Amino acid sequence: MSISVKRYIIRFSLKNACILRLLWYNLLIKVSGGIFVIASYDKLWKLLIDRKMKKGELCKLANVSHSTLAKLRHGENVNIENLKNICEALDCKIEDIVEFVRE
Repeated sequence: MSISVKRYIIRFSLKNACILRLLWYNLLIKVSGGIFVIASYDKLWKLLIDRKMKKGELCKLANVSHSTLAKLRHGENVNIENLKNICEALDCKIEDIVEFVRE
């Protein structure tokens, strides 16, 4: 884990740091009892709609690639640094763009 990511995690509360750790290891996490928790980025897409921002604009503003946004749309793993960049670009917290849904 890079130093900048560690500093970013320290700035978050304990709850948010736990969420970031879950994101770091895997977006599909098996928890006890056979329940699966999946990271959903529906909040991110709603935030973009509310701000009338296009995905291409977000890519430029957050310095992330279009393939990273495609991974988010398909629920694939993404680098935590990309999520940090998106949060900084949108001036929001991680819980404003990601939600963990039990299936």
